[in-house]
Amino acid sequence: MHVVTFYSYKGGTGRSMALVNVAVELAKSGLRVLIVDFDLEAPGLDTFNLPRAHPEEPIKGIVDFVHQYLATGESPDVSEFVYASSFTPNFSGKLWVMPAGKSDSEYDKQIKSIDWQDLYENRHGYLLFEDLKAQWKELFKPDYVLIDSRTGHTDVGGICTRQLPDAAVLFFVPDEQNLRGLQTVVSQIRASSITASKKAIKLHFVMSRVPDLDDEEGILARAKIQTSDRLKYEELSGMIHQYQSLTLLNQSVFTLDRPRTKLAREYQALAKVIRQDNLDDREVALEFLDQTAPHPKLHGIPAKELEEHIERIRTKYDDDPEILTRLAVLLRRQRRFEDALALLEKAGAAGANSAEFHLVNAELLSLNGDLPGALREVDRLMTANDATYVEIRAASRLLLQRQPESLQNIAQAPAFKRLEVEGQYYIANELSGSSDGLPVAMEILRSIIDRPEVKNVASNDLVRNLIALGRFGAAIDILSDGGKRSTEEFQIVDVFNYAMAQWGLSSAPSPELFQRVVELDALERVDNANGHQCLAIALWATNDAEGALARIGEAWQQIASRPRPTFSCWSYMRLAPDRFLEDLQETRRLIEGELSEPQFITQNRGRPAEAT
Repeated sequence: MHVVTFYSYKGGTGRSMALVNVAVELAKSGLRVLIVDFDLEAPGLDTFNLPRAHPEEPIKGIVDFVHQYLATGESPDVSEFVYASSFTPNFSGKLWVMPAGKSDSEYDKQIKSIDWQDLYENRHGYLLFEDLKAQWKELFKPDYVLIDSRTGHTDVGGICTRQLPDAAVLFFVPDEQNLRGLQTVVSQIRASSITASKKAIKLHFVMSRVPDLDDEEGILARAKIQTSDRLKYEELSGMIHQYQSLTLLNQSVFTLDRPRTKLAREYQALAKVIRQDNLDDREVALEFLDQTAPHPKLHGIPAKELEEHIERIRTKYDDDPEILTRLAVLLRRQRRFEDALALLEKAGAAGANSAEFHLVNAELLSLNGDLPGALREVDRLMTANDATYVEIRAASRLLLQRQPESLQNIAQAPAFKRLEVEGQYYIANELSGSSDGLPVAMEILRSIIDRPEVKNVASNDLVRNLIALGRFGAAIDILSDGGKRSTEEFQIVDVFNYAMAQWGLSSAPSPELFQRVVELDALERVDNANGHQCLAIALWATNDAEGALARIGEAWQQIASRPRPTFSCWSYMRLAPDRFLEDLQETRRLIEGELSEPQFITQNRGRPAEAT
């Protein structure tokens, strides 16, 4: 339960309306929300368009709760002072309202008869409100309690801003009267956070009723700087602009009735900010694990705070398989492998069966030396209904590193077959970076080569794979469409691959074919590392060694300045930057006369005739 007080020193800031809209937005998100009207002298949360589930029942609230306590000396059952709103039937969340009290002729007399100082000093008022808070948690199990506080400097304001909340949202119009009063309240909250045993109260500052006008004279910009200096905050948590609409007279709930308006979007953004520090909110905990925790330096999280967050999540979500899996990912990044495996074991016992769970388990078991266990998890991943391209590609990479003979099962795996064709293509592209993965990549490419989404790139990659495997005749057959196409019709990439395959078949480069490559490059010069490497070979084959060495230099410079995996026409594989540079060095040796043919030809010499 995360308790948030909405406070403003002066009225007229739109505080209550913001609270209701934020509450509805939270409930729309599937959360359980209780709103409490502590603005006792000017109550009104119950006047918003939040219909009651049982309108025939009388409305009692905070004032009645306190009066019953004063009369009996016992804390009343809070369920008698709270009603459910029926606005949420189409949403999975819940919304309850605890109003200020019965809006009858006796209300004013009742509120004025409460001596708040006496209540606290002589009638255990502090314990009364601690019990109230405990009852909220036990009876309604709310994710959020939003309290609308009285304005000004009051005893009730102190209850709302210092005793009850985990966070306070402070609304202000940036004028001197608002700022002077708010400074005192902010100082009191911060002092209370230091002296009290509870954790520090998180403060959110919201500038409200801001005119939606051009700030050509910099008035608003100066106001932002001034309020930041005086209230000592780094940035605003929200800004609510004035909204020119008669709908405001109907107290419309914009996040419910008009969710696409600018005003609704500002309330939605505020709701998100309020949630972001509450790790008891499952969505926030997941976001923290996915984004903030893996890169604490980027977000300025001190080590102590990070470890406290980890332990809080671990305790709160001890039986949540998804969060335990994400937490294991974090611990793996911290190299806490045994802790991570223990969490995964617990996640599995709690029913975890996601592709992410099996992938993390496989990687950790592999790192821990349990290869059979890792392979079992990969097999389970390959049947998982939620497996995406990301998990399948990562699993393929793991198999490449640890047990490449198992790669042959990938193309037939149910999860792989469910992938969209682009995903299948990119996994083949990944496997093309290893001699062990080439046969599987070729199988995948053959199965998708006629699909329009990838036809051109898949055909080109299949030709490359055939050449890498020494199947030069098959590559030429695809390029020429069984002899139906002439090289005169080819684009530069096809001419080059044709020339390289022909070299592999005849054991000698064809100057005529490579001259065609040079001519096409002259029409539209290629400017990437692979292209420069290819042109270096073509220029060498046409007796232009000087031009060839210049292109090697350009390829080297591009990879050195922008390192990335790149296809190499020396080995006919997609290589990491350091390995590509090694291939460039070998290509230079060919140009300088130290070698006579590329690596892919040398490695495939002597293969059985049927392989080519």
